[in-house]
Amino acid sequence: MDKVFGVLRGFRELTPEEFELEKTIVKRAREVFELYGYQEVGIPTVEPTAIFEIKSGEEIKHRMFRFTDMGGREVCLRPEGTPAIARMAVTRMRDRPLPIRLGYVGSMFRYDEPQRGRYREFLQIGLEMIGSSEPQSDAEIIFAVDMFMKKLGFREHFIRLGHEGILRGILGSAGVKEEEQNSILSRIDRGKIEEAFEIYDKAGGDGAHRKTLKALLEPIAGKGLEKVDRVKGLVEGVNECRLSLENLIEIYDILIEGGVENVNIDVGFARGLEYYTGMIFEVYCPDIDFALAGGGRYDKLLALFGWSVPAVGCAIGADRVALAIREKGVVVDIKRSERVILASIDKSSLRYAIQTAKRLREMGVNVALEPLPRPPGSVINKARKTGARFVFFVGPREVKENTISVKDLQNDVDFVLDPEAVAKVISGREPQPLSQ
Repeated sequence: MDKVFGVLRGFRELTPEEFELEKTIVKRAREVFELYGYQEVGIPTVEPTAIFEIKSGEEIKHRMFRFTDMGGREVCLRPEGTPAIARMAVTRMRDRPLPIRLGYVGSMFRYDEPQRGRYREFLQIGLEMIGSSEPQSDAEIIFAVDMFMKKLGFREHFIRLGHEGILRGILGSAGVKEEEQNSILSRIDRGKIEEAFEIYDKAGGDGAHRKTLKALLEPIAGKGLEKVDRVKGLVEGVNECRLSLENLIEIYDILIEGGVENVNIDVGFARGLEYYTGMIFEVYCPDIDFALAGGGRYDKLLALFGWSVPAVGCAIGADRVALAIREKGVVVDIKRSERVILASIDKSSLRYAIQTAKRLREMGVNVALEPLPRPPGSVINKARKTGARFVFFVGPREVKENTISVKDLQNDVDFVLDPEAVAKVISGREPQPLSQ
């Protein structure tokens, strides 16, 4: 096909099968919203660019789909959801009891270099808790994501748990200003460690803190609290890190006590968004080299909109989760309604077929009606190719008797019933009769 009419690079079309999986992922997320008390909201697709320039980070700023609208305003396609949620909470929900729990589902847009697991349009699922600074609130977000993964059938996933306060504590103690801290953490997030230290050196950071920072960025032996003890030794004497490390330990303990044991403490990673202030986390699967979800605490973001309250949240990449499901062979329980094809075998029966299809749909049966009469063999072949389990036929006999001839391709059973009885059989309210 001519490239003019092709799908743009970084964007995708979803076939019915691909979309069905994505729809199931979203359904499981919404089940978790309900179980944890998160109310789903909607946010605009087009936003003022300024809302993301205040704290989303330099990577986001450079990757936005931005343009000037017909009113002369600088706008963009939303690259993420948290700033819009923060604005909504400040402008429309300040009179509500705290904490406020909100969820959202929607497409985001970033002009990234397309690669495996990274697209320019991607479906994001978000959970945000506004108004609580307690460690159990941080843990709740992780509990919710862990439940979401398990609902989909994942069993080998693990949580990478860190704390931006520790890295910022080192940098702040070294005299590095916040703007340079943001640039350094952005480089660490993207694995550009040498560039991070170049910025550190230009910012006037001293050698002792440089050595500590380098040690934190390298793999630290041990598991759980054993690893924490090693981190304590590395940051000993840096008062700015003490409270952050204590907070991380408390969150870790809550997670373990709550049954989430697949937690890997890692204080040497960062998240690319500038608004993170405390706990951060990411969700991974073995042999999958990208995070499926991630988030953290952002206690200062809402103050930029006029309301100084703490907050914590996360974003789940639905497209990445779908890719991991396919690559890891995760068996997802997709609830499908039984698919039915209804066909008339001659023109004289077509009107009855149309009326029957309408009656069945009103009773909750999903029916795809063939627009023209077709021979039974042709309809059965089509049903097998499209995954339909049942084929309904109507002809002169069925018109006369007000019945439907049914073929169950799964069980190789044929029977004749009136439309009401057929609807009960398809829905499972009555047992299926033997072949007639």
